[in-house]
Amino acid sequence: MKHIRAMLIMVMIPLMFAGQAKADWSRYKPGKMVDIIEANKEIAKGLKFLFTAKSFPTLASVTYLGKIRNISEQKMVFLDKYLTKTLSKPQWTKLFKREIQVREGKQVYWLPIQEPVLGFFPKEVKTGDVVNLYVIWAGAVRIDKKMVWVFLVNEFKASN
Repeated sequence: MKHIRAMLIMVMIPLMFAGQAKADWSRYKPGKMVDIIEANKEIAKGLKFLFTAKSFPTLASVTYLGKIRNISEQKMVFLDKYLTKTLSKPQWTKLFKREIQVREGKQVYWLPIQEPVLGFFPKEVKTGDVVNLYVIWAGAVRIDKKMVWVFLVNEFKASN
C-alpha cells in the first residue's frame, strides 16, 4: 500500500505543476513572451537574478527550431532557487532537465520544458512547425553579462 501511495504522489506532483486539470489551462492567456520581457526590462537592470511571483501564464505561438539540449548549470541554479525559494516546491526541480529552442517573431529562446511533456513533444512537433506553448514566466538570470529570460513550458498544443 505504501508503494502505491508513493507512486501516486510521484505521478500527482508533475500533474499538479503542469496544470493537467482542464480548468487550469484557462488561466493561460494568448500572448507573447517578448511583451512580458518588455514590461519587466527596467526592473531587471543591474540584477543578477530576478525571481517573479507573478508568472503571467501565457499561451505563446512559436516556431520549433528542432533543437533540444540540457539546461545549463547557471540556469539550473536559477531554476532551483526559483522552485525552492519562490514557489517552495523543491521536488519540481527534477522535472526540468532539458530545454527546447523556439522562435517567437525575431527572438530565439531556449525554454526549459518538463520532462514528461518533452516525452511527447518530438512525436507531435517537427522542426519548423508552429506550436502553442503553455508557459509561465519564472524570471531572469544574468549569464555571461547577458540577461536570460526564463519561461517554463508546462504543456503544448501542436498546430495541425
